[in-house]
Amino acid sequence: MKFSRSTQIFVLIIIVLILASIIWPQNPMTASIKSAGVFVINPIKKVTGKMARGIGDFWNNIKDIKKLSEVNKGLEKENQKLILKTSRIKELEHENQILRAQLGFIQTNPEYELVAAEVIGRDPNNFLQFMTVNKGSDDGIKKEMPVIVEGYLLGKISQVDKRSAKVFLITNPSSVVNAFIEESRATGIVRGQLGYSLIIESISQEAKVKLGDTVITSGLGETFPKGLVIGKVDQVEEREAEVFKKATVVPIIDFSSLEVVFVITN
Repeated sequence: MKFSRSTQIFVLIIIVLILASIIWPQNPMTASIKSAGVFVINPIKKVTGKMARGIGDFWNNIKDIKKLSEVNKGLEKENQKLILKTSRIKELEHENQILRAQLGFIQTNPEYELVAAEVIGRDPNNFLQFMTVNKGSDDGIKKEMPVIVEGYLLGKISQVDKRSAKVFLITNPSSVVNAFIEESRATGIVRGQLGYSLIIESISQEAKVKLGDTVITSGLGETFPKGLVIGKVDQVEEREAEVFKKATVVPIIDFSSLEVVFVITN
């Protein structure tokens, strides 16, 4: 609040008179001056007191806001740490699930020596159908070694560097795997198809093939051991005029979402 100059002079005179009444001996005149001064000064004191309290409250609010801001920053940092920790725990749980699933295959097939490898690259257009893993010759990886997940066949090592290797998938159109149908023991040849699909051909017309039958490696040749699961029969194609029949095979594993695979090194 801003006072005019005349008001300021008036207030100053009143203050002087009040001081004089205090210093001078008490008499009716000085008492009257003191009462008049108090009457004038009290409203001013109330206004200035409110102003002082308002300014004090304002600075206290500023301090409180600053404290809250510092507390909020601290909470944000703690929240970021918790998010990172939670994410890491989830990743570890996922890796443990993969390893536990693989452990079952290892226990039933103790003769295999396996090296775990992370998938670090994929064919971007799914045409050549290969993937790259982060293990190479420094880890004992060699060409033609089979690559699996939980006992399901993925492919074989086709190229090796010191710290990485390329996996040639069985779904590659150039891939050929000797196989047989587990239920009927009918033999055939599994070939890759575009789009992560498979077909088993050269099956005898007399052989019984049903939807849902399991196709596994036969062990013929030197690349893939016997008994690795390739997929399930999805469709059977029979023609009386042909010597052999064939069937569409669907892989059990989703090749496009793999993160960890295992190389059979022996």
